[in-house]
Amino acid sequence: MYKQIEIPCIHGQKISDALDIITSIPSIISLTIFLGITTLSLNYLRIKKRNHQVNCTSYAQNGSCKIIFAVYIMLVAKITVFPDYIFYEADPYVYLQDTFVILIGFGLSTINLVPFKSILDVFNYGLLFGIYQNIGNIFLFIPFGFLYKMAFEKNDTKKVIINAVLVSGGIEIVQFFEPRSVDIDDIILNTLGAIVGILLFKKGKNFYEAKTAVDGKTEGNRR
Repeated sequence: MYKQIEIPCIHGQKISDALDIITSIPSIISLTIFLGITTLSLNYLRIKKRNHQVNCTSYAQNGSCKIIFAVYIMLVAKITVFPDYIFYEADPYVYLQDTFVILIGFGLSTINLVPFKSILDVFNYGLLFGIYQNIGNIFLFIPFGFLYKMAFEKNDTKKVIINAVLVSGGIEIVQFFEPRSVDIDDIILNTLGAIVGILLFKKGKNFYEAKTAVDGKTEGNRR
């Protein structure tokens, strides 16, 4: 069973326009960056107040990575779990005043709990469509593995993969109560994407360290 939540309001069009602005991608990015910088600044002041030594450059670099990761998480949430609403202007035949309608509950989503079923079924609509659908779910979580390792490098690969499964599973649970699809194949493809992101991070890190070592030797020989 699902419930149709109806929220009457005054000046509904203005509220709808404001919600569209607040939940837009530029607003989400700006707000997340602002909150991230504020949090890091307050944490820095707290550390300094306790007279602890802080490497400002390392703190800023690590903090920047965490902010970027937070922005990514918010954008994923925007795409996958932010609830949709329908706005109805006042109409004597439907609603007597401006009304927002949100659908939430059971029976709204399509559910697949058979591994690899959806991965294969999408190819029934064409090869390109199948590739697009599956690659899209993989690409969605490549930044998760890459940015998670960048922001929290001390965490081992196993922990990053577990967190990817938990986040992807959490998305599917929320989608169960919305007019969306719940699919175990999304979790499989998202996790694969996170693994690809981890591998890209490791390759990039190894390349950077090797290049830095070569540049250091070259600089030393010049001296």
